[in-house]
Amino acid sequence: MRRWWTDVTVVSVLLAATLFACSGGTPAQPAPEPPAELSTDDMLVAIATALAGGDVIEATRLAETVEARETTPKQTQMLRLLGARFGESDPTATPPPSARPRPKPADAWGASIARIRRPVPDTQIDTAGYDDLPFFHGYREAASCCQHALFDFGEVTVTQTDGPPPVEDAAREDERVIVFDFGEFLRRAGIDSRRSVYHGETRVRDGRLWHWYEDVTGGYVVGVTESDGDATRTALRRHPE
Repeated sequence: MRRWWTDVTVVSVLLAATLFACSGGTPAQPAPEPPAELSTDDMLVAIATALAGGDVIEATRLAETVEARETTPKQTQMLRLLGARFGESDPTATPPPSARPRPKPADAWGASIARIRRPVPDTQIDTAGYDDLPFFHGYREAASCCQHALFDFGEVTVTQTDGPPPVEDAAREDERVIVFDFGEFLRRAGIDSRRSVYHGETRVRDGRLWHWYEDVTGGYVVGVTESDGDATRTALRRHPE
């Protein structure tokens, strides 16, 4: 008799627990919050991480998402640099739009465009200070991690002279000194067809660029780039050895 009573008690307890559960006695777990949308900077980091792991598909998806957003110039530059790595991860994969070749302006390496001799690492572009100088034209990619600073010399005229070059003035403390790839500039401008290497410097003084360069044969090229109204003009004088 006692065992029968025990069995009935157990069944009653189980039945009560079942009814309690069905009636919502146990509070339901709240639905999880949807994941917060990644910021553009976080997505750029995620692209780099996906590329490092060889996941080109995920990197492509993220890159296309970033391209659809409004980005800062620095974010756009970083996306372009990451896009250049897609081919390294999987040469057979279709690169995202950011990695596809883009047309460059017709005057990117025109006759009047001169570039500095040493490219600027991407990490130093913000502090390079070239964009604060007169006649700065912009940057063009020099390598996967570097950029060339370009300057517009405008209309170029050259005067040949048999006299000696003027005496070089001493540099002032407030002058900025930069070095152009002057040999390449003269070849592109059609002034010097030789592949001579020019050594020298350009000084920024009074809103002008003052050039002083010597080639390997001892000949000099000196001159100035300045504004003439709305135009930019460069006057050079060539002095033989």
